[in-house]
Amino acid sequence: MRLLLALVYLLALPVWANQSLDLLAPPEQELGEHATIVGESATAWTPKQALEALQQEGTAGKAKVLSLGIGRPTQWLQLDVNNPTEQPLTRQLLVGQSWLDHIDVWVLRDDAIVRHWKTGDEMATQPELDEVHGYKFEHMFAPGPHRLLVRVHTIDQLTINLRLRTPNQADSEASLDRYLYGFLYGFIASLAAYNLMLFAGLRKRVYLLYALYLLSFLLLNLAYTGRGAVWLWGEWVSVQRFSIVSLIVLMPSLGLLFSRAFLELPQLAPGLDRWLRLFTWIGPALLLVTMITGAYEAAVWLAFVVLGLFIFSMVGLGVHAVRRGQPAAQFFLLGAICSMVGTALTEFSVWGFIPYSVWAYRGIEIGMMLDATLLALALAKYVRAEVTQRQVAEITKAQLQRVNVDLEARVAQRTAEVENTLRQLEHSRQELARSEARATLSTMIASLSHELGTPLGNSLMAASTVADATRQFETDVTSGALQRSTLNGYVGQVANGMVMVESNLGRANELLKNFRQVAADQASEQRREFDVSQVLTEVVHTLAPSLKRHAHRVVLEVPPGITMDSQPGPLGQIVINLINNAYLHAFEGIAKGVLTIAARLDGDTVELLISDNGVGIPAENLEKLFQPFFSTKIGKGGTGLGMAIVENLVIKTLAGSVAVESTLGQGTRFVIRLPKILPSDTSEEDR
Repeated sequence: MRLLLALVYLLALPVWANQSLDLLAPPEQELGEHATIVGESATAWTPKQALEALQQEGTAGKAKVLSLGIGRPTQWLQLDVNNPTEQPLTRQLLVGQSWLDHIDVWVLRDDAIVRHWKTGDEMATQPELDEVHGYKFEHMFAPGPHRLLVRVHTIDQLTINLRLRTPNQADSEASLDRYLYGFLYGFIASLAAYNLMLFAGLRKRVYLLYALYLLSFLLLNLAYTGRGAVWLWGEWVSVQRFSIVSLIVLMPSLGLLFSRAFLELPQLAPGLDRWLRLFTWIGPALLLVTMITGAYEAAVWLAFVVLGLFIFSMVGLGVHAVRRGQPAAQFFLLGAICSMVGTALTEFSVWGFIPYSVWAYRGIEIGMMLDATLLALALAKYVRAEVTQRQVAEITKAQLQRVNVDLEARVAQRTAEVENTLRQLEHSRQELARSEARATLSTMIASLSHELGTPLGNSLMAASTVADATRQFETDVTSGALQRSTLNGYVGQVANGMVMVESNLGRANELLKNFRQVAADQASEQRREFDVSQVLTEVVHTLAPSLKRHAHRVVLEVPPGITMDSQPGPLGQIVINLINNAYLHAFEGIAKGVLTIAARLDGDTVELLISDNGVGIPAENLEKLFQPFFSTKIGKGGTGLGMAIVENLVIKTLAGSVAVESTLGQGTRFVIRLPKILPSDTSEEDR
């Protein structure tokens, strides 16, 4: 029975009671499984209280490296060690990680405190902080058993890495570590310097952003390995406190800025680029809020969330670039995958999701080296493309300069030829316009001669009748046979003849007067004040003989009193051309067409409306109506110049505007708007 009770007692003893470590040959592995651990209650413990709690509530560590998460309470750890020799042994207790806020280490012998260290990254001076091992506590252990008591408190990820080393072992590990990190830092710094030189030479923003991205990783590594505190900012507690989380947030922001520029997202994927730009700035903004409010634990969680989102974003961008077939996208994607895998290994090992190992812990460094190498290859391809593009641009520029010299000579020659051609065309246009005006005058003269024939013939007939009666009267007077009735008859014939002669000659005089006015206006294009109704009436009357050959009618609806200070000649020419155009084109196939000419005063503008009820103009011809030499009646009475002359006279001579509306089967309407008073510069230029 006593044997059974003794066995139960031995099983009930804390695990640490049987795990005293031999200082003569300390384990090479981490010591988490050899430690007894307990969480501190709300009130701070003394070492004595902690020892009692460890004996009553302590549990054995479950992993070589103890990873207990974020925001955990203060942890106490106990290690029992033994110096089996008769000589003192110097050993180093290494406690990582370097981001632990508060660390207390006691060496006890026979429950008495032999030595006490107090340090952590919340302290301005940290003599125990080592650039390689984290926190290093060296002690000369006297022969016999000792107890190591460690108190750790931090708001960061609580990862406790305990190791026992001889000074020689620690120095050997430090030497290897310095070689490895020297290579890493040299590689990263060289790439950053190279890209800064590329930026200075090529002025491409992508090289600057890549260099900043590399330097941010370099600073992040210095921060979480403790080298930053040892080498740079050890006395600045506030910098040390936020250095790791700040750089964890800053590095993804710079990485995304580089990716946006390298993959040309603002140009190729603006929608995606807007979201990335938002993500790039929202992380630093939220971090700034946590720093101002002092919410450090929230800053830690934010940093890990931003880092995780960044890793997946980079892989997603790589897949997107490969699908779009962008240059060097494969290198970018492979680099992003290496970075993602390496960062995941480091985070998972620190958090305890996978067994801790040196290589897993350094996964982020290995991944970033591979990422940097692959991105360097991508940028090398980018540089080659830039250089090739510049060389091609220089060659093209030289060729273009030679071509430009030749082209300038050709342009000068062609310009002279074109100017000469334009002068000839302008001369031809003026000649054609004068020919058109002469043709109009010829038409008017033909109409006048035809119109004068009737009154002159009637006058000649009346004069001939009077002459015959006079000869008969003279005969009667000579022969003495004159009677009173004969005298009365003679007087009546003479009176009637004179009335007929006077009437017909008056008509001829009126025709000549109208012709002289219209012809004078057509020939001189002089500016004067005139009544629009009177001028248009004279024009229509002048054309009346030729218009009578058709059954169509010209209806004037121009009220008297609308006066203009302008050039009546071009106005008459416009109306004549529109009348001729209507008679030639509009009334084809129509027995009795009607052309209406109306006018109204609109402020300082006179608006002429010339409309017909003809066949209309097809839409495809309407756009070409005012083009010179365009006519559907070439060779059939049309010259193709009438409407071009109308537009030229309206716009250039009379400073107006002309518009045309037409519907097939319903007719055409011209709307001409002319200034009531012709600007002086227009009339002088026209003359």
